[in-house]
Amino acid sequence: MRFFANNPGESLTAFARHRHSTTGSASVVVSALVKRGYLARQSAHTSRNIGIQLTEAGQQALEQDPIKELVAALENLPTEQLSTFKQTLAQLHDDLSERIEDED
Repeated sequence: MRFFANNPGESLTAFARHRHSTTGSASVVVSALVKRGYLARQSAHTSRNIGIQLTEAGQQALEQDPIKELVAALENLPTEQLSTFKQTLAQLHDDLSERIEDED
């Protein structure tokens, strides 16, 4: 849901790319969230490019998002520790991206 909160109206294909998954897998996730009322598909000019929006229920659910607690904790870290943490995350991201590319 965070993806669509930050990218309102984006397509299923963009969501799949963001997740490094197939559109079929992303569709299963989106369909489940639509069924629960957290996301809504927008009508579009073409059936191939339907945008997806976060609903009010989805926005309310994100207000309870545990990631907010993590962000708050990170904001309280001393600058040096935060810098080290960012470098570590960047290295992990790069390593994981390489593994994903190697699998393709």
